[in-house]
Amino acid sequence: MAHTATAGSFTSDDNNPRSARAGSMRMKEIARENEMNIKTIVAGLLDSIGRSPTEADRIAAEVIASTAVRARRLRENGKSDALERRALPALLRSWPPSSQPRPEPEH
Repeated sequence: MAHTATAGSFTSDDNNPRSARAGSMRMKEIARENEMNIKTIVAGLLDSIGRSPTEADRIAAEVIASTAVRARRLRENGKSDALERRALPALLRSWPPSSQPRPEPEH
């Protein structure tokens, strides 16, 4: 539904890329794209461990994937991904979390 524009106002035409509805639709599209990218990365990480993943593996994989996807999206938008780039190496060093030996408890 289009509204006529008056001086100093915008139209709410859905085809207008600046309309609130178009912006909301694009944000939902971006969220779907991000979710698909995250799922792809998670699947790859979990497939790489060579065993049935634990819940800790799934959570860690999702954190790694979410961080990587966020970094990409920030770079695509010309923004800094410095925090994500600093976090990813530490996250990847601890991958997969459940395969790391745990210290024996001291008695």
